[in-house]
Amino acid sequence: MKKHNYSFILFGLLLSQVSCFNQQEGKAIRTSFPKILQFDLRTVINDSLDLSFIAEKIEYIPLQTNDTILLEYFDNYVITDDRIFIENKGLIRVFDSEGNYINNLFTRGRGPEESELRCFAIDEDNKLVYVYDSNENAVKIYDYDGSYISKIRNFLPEGYNTFSIGIFDEAIFVQTSQRPGTEYLYSLYYPETDSICILCTNYREYLKSQQEKMPLSPYDYHYQLTHNLLLFKESYSDTIYKMTEDLKKEPYYIVNLGDNKLEWEHWRDNGMFVAYNPVGPPKGYKVQSFIEADNFLFFVLSSFIEPSLFAIYNKKSDKLRIITHKNIELPNDQISLKNDLDDLLPFSPMNKNGYMTYKNNCLYSVIDAGEFAKVYKIKNLRRGITEGHNKKINPSLNEIDEFDNPVIIKLYLK
Repeated sequence: MKKHNYSFILFGLLLSQVSCFNQQEGKAIRTSFPKILQFDLRTVINDSLDLSFIAEKIEYIPLQTNDTILLEYFDNYVITDDRIFIENKGLIRVFDSEGNYINNLFTRGRGPEESELRCFAIDEDNKLVYVYDSNENAVKIYDYDGSYISKIRNFLPEGYNTFSIGIFDEAIFVQTSQRPGTEYLYSLYYPETDSICILCTNYREYLKSQQEKMPLSPYDYHYQLTHNLLLFKESYSDTIYKMTEDLKKEPYYIVNLGDNKLEWEHWRDNGMFVAYNPVGPPKGYKVQSFIEADNFLFFVLSSFIEPSLFAIYNKKSDKLRIITHKNIELPNDQISLKNDLDDLLPFSPMNKNGYMTYKNNCLYSVIDAGEFAKVYKIKNLRRGITEGHNKKINPSLNEIDEFDNPVIIKLYLK
């Protein structure tokens, strides 16, 4: 396997400046990149926020339920223009955009065309699904109909661990978990040339006593991938990097958490090797996930012992708001926004692991069918939900009960 190390030094790239213009009240506002975002946690709002602050419409997508397609509550799913791919019970269940069941992508197992699913990625241009089989340490490729196509073996070195992959241009984007001996954290693997473009080297160091210990590997990936743009961030770095199809990389946003940042050394020595740690988990926050939409940047800040935070940066007004929820008791509890769009269900922008699902300037969320039915049936169904998509599927929503599959909520952002 060929390796091409395109990693870069932060300080050198910080000298590179990129400019763009935002329109605010008819005036051109110059924004220079990298843009520094100051997170002052003293301004955290200990309450919810109205959805109308960021969104203009909300829709509900009930997932078809029958004896052969019964889903548990799920966190990991991918939205495309005409499909919904859901990871559930070790399988990928495929629905159309209206929630009608299409098929299971493969059979779970160790056969030549079966898979033991760890994570997956969608190549929407070529209508392909890339499934990481953790048993074989290989990627298996299927088409949208579930037909097996081929297998890629060398994309991940032996001993490396991943919880997330993606498709970027002609390459597989690969996240690798932070641990001793791991040389890089993000890379692009090109199957046709069996070569790797290293995006982010693992420059973190371990104490000699930690070299042979097995570290805790939490969900630890922080990136956003679209058709022609890749944003990624190393967990304990302040910088979000931008990369385009021509492999040009540059610092894009710098997240300054000040004294509230969870430092790498503190995490390494007081949390990463949890079985050997007499002190307990460390204090402080890190960026668990981020999404850049048309007019906003969204951040989920996570902590091992403190409540999660949800931050909204308005690119037009250059204002940052940070919220939590007064009823949150556990660090990984989800934050909800008050639904003043149709006065029905609150909207949680992140799942329980602190990640967001985004597509075409829309955020998505999932709610249990029983919880949905309990609220939906006692609300005024005629108020605010009688247009377009909701008007068409309104009867289906009214028939949902606790035995049905979860409901996907689609939020149209401003």
